[in-house]
Order: sequence, then C-alpha cells, then structure tokens
Amino acid sequence: MKTLSKRIADDRIKISVKFVDDVHQDNDPDGWAHTAYSVTLRRYVEGRRRQLTTSFRMGVGHIREPEAGEVMSSLLSDAHAGWGSFVEFCDDMGLSTASIKARDTWKACYRTAGQMRRFLGDQFTEYMWETDNDI
Repeated sequence: MKTLSKRIADDRIKISVKFVDDVHQDNDPDGWAHTAYSVTLRRYVEGRRRQLTTSFRMGVGHIREPEAGEVMSSLLSDAHAGWGSFVEFCDDMGLSTASIKARDTWKACYRTAGQMRRFLGDQFTEYMWETDNDI
C-alpha cells in the first residue's frame, strides 16, 4: 500500500497558498484562534490540468504555510466522513441525528467528497481506501 506522501509525489500534486486572515478566538464562532488560507491544489492527468481550491485553517501555533500533504490528508479525512449516509456519519462520530450542526458538518464533508472525486478522477478510490496516511 502506498503512503499519501508517495502518491502526492508520484502524481506531482502541487499547492499554492494565499494568506487570508489571522482570526482571534473571540471572532471565531467555534472559539478557535487560527490562520485562514485559500489553497489551490493542482495536478495534471493525461495533459489536462485539474485543480481544487478550498479554504484551509491552521491553529496559531503553526508558524508556516500548509503543505500539500496536510491539505490532502485533511480533505481525504473529511471525504471519508461524508462518504456514507448522515445516519452513518452520526453513528461514527457519536452525534445525534437531530443535531442541525451535525447535519451541516456532514453536508460539508459530503461536498468535500465530491470535490475530491472530481480532483482525483479515476484515482479517487486509491486515495480514499488504498492509501496509508503518513502525514
């Protein structure tokens, strides 16, 4: 089984990062102080460019920009969470199916799964279920 780092290197996935904001915990709805970025992942498949642009946040203890492996690891984790049904998501996470916040989180993970499927194309299955996350 390939590691995530090896797949990223083999597939020449590149990242560009744009600083968005430093968010104080008093200004974040979840009370989390973080640095916000806009990141774009790029790769070429059969001569055609594929890219995925998304927001990405890192805690203020990180004093560097995010790397492709960290972003891919996070997106794949979210894609895994959103792959099943809402009920399965709640069971896995120990959440109530009556929770609006749980529903919103699952929907965000479900959308991420779709974005990753488009970005990774035919390799989506390999990245999701045949990759050892070494990040």
